[in-house]
Amino acid sequence: MVSSSEVPSHLSTSWKATEAPSRRSSPRLCSACDACRQSRVKCTGGNPCRRCGNNGANCHYSVSLRNGRLKANRVQRPTAQTSPPYSGTSPGRHGRGSSRDLHMNDGLGANTNTISAPQSVSNNGLSSCDKNNSLTGPYFATGMDHSSLLQVSADLNVHHPFNTPTDSATSNLVLSSDMLLGIGSGSCSSTDDEWNSSTGISSFNLPPSPFGFGSRPRSARCACVRAQLLCIAELSGAQEEIDHMVLGSILELSRQTCEQIRQELSCTLCTKDSTRFIMTMVALQHLTNLFCRVAKNGTWYVSNARLGLGSFRLSEEEDRAHKSLLVVSSLGYVDNILDLLGSSVREFQYAEIVQQNTGETATETGRSNLKWIMETVSRLKCQVQTMIKVVAGLDWGRTTSGIQQG
Repeated sequence: MVSSSEVPSHLSTSWKATEAPSRRSSPRLCSACDACRQSRVKCTGGNPCRRCGNNGANCHYSVSLRNGRLKANRVQRPTAQTSPPYSGTSPGRHGRGSSRDLHMNDGLGANTNTISAPQSVSNNGLSSCDKNNSLTGPYFATGMDHSSLLQVSADLNVHHPFNTPTDSATSNLVLSSDMLLGIGSGSCSSTDDEWNSSTGISSFNLPPSPFGFGSRPRSARCACVRAQLLCIAELSGAQEEIDHMVLGSILELSRQTCEQIRQELSCTLCTKDSTRFIMTMVALQHLTNLFCRVAKNGTWYVSNARLGLGSFRLSEEEDRAHKSLLVVSSLGYVDNILDLLGSSVREFQYAEIVQQNTGETATETGRSNLKWIMETVSRLKCQVQTMIKVVAGLDWGRTTSGIQQG
């Protein structure tokens, strides 16, 4: 037996009677990180150590009283952990000399959320409206390209109503006056499910508006811009399919268009300006062009489908008279909408005059836009009145009418 006098002094001073002699064979176990609770055997050290990641403030790599194994209520968890956490069994009670069963969680679930790109659409120009010289104002004749206004898919549902929900996601779909005049171009897309599923329209390439339509709070936005674009899309698609449309489809499209414009002009949440009025004028131009086709080809539309009530069918003359009355009534509604638009533009002009230097009337573009709108309203009203006289005449529907567009 070895006496105490033969034991070196540096060992006798650090010897503890409560510790097993085998624990002193690995002195590195006394130095551990209190945060990750790993000793130097498994922890690479450093400040912070590798297991603690970037949380250096909570990493205490020093001599631990419990060899790196703190009690659960004394463990200091990192407050803002940026490195992947590890998962392991709770320490519980360990016997003297027992080892810990800690495991690193090396497999982290990858984020599988992906964002799909908006669908592409075909670019069909509004050819039938472009070829109509009577419907082109000075600005449309000198550079406006309807294909840059919006892109319409080939399978556009003409009969689909464009009463859209008042979802505010389309407030980002705005139209600048420069683009309407054929000057600028840009890209801004929308991937609303309602647009894709109901109308076949998946995107509009539109520049941001210089008038700041999107600055209104989300709860205070309306769907007028969306309804305007859908209205123009429906009408442009109808012009492409005019040879396959019956009179009832045209009358229904006219009623929906006029109702949408009436609601838009009376909306109190909209920011009215010349750009919005030009969009309304584009829709009314397309609608007037459809009625010009009806007025010129009355025989085809009258003979296409005869009206009836149950098993009762009208005679040929009664059918012609009733269809003439329906067309005249629809044209009268269009005429009222043109009056309402003219009144709205005049009210806007008066409000702009009050603003003086800050309004649109202070710029050459703004004044030109408003002037063109009022001139187009007057021209369309003359066309509508002429068509009313022709359709109400006795010759409409019997022979091809001699109405001329212009």
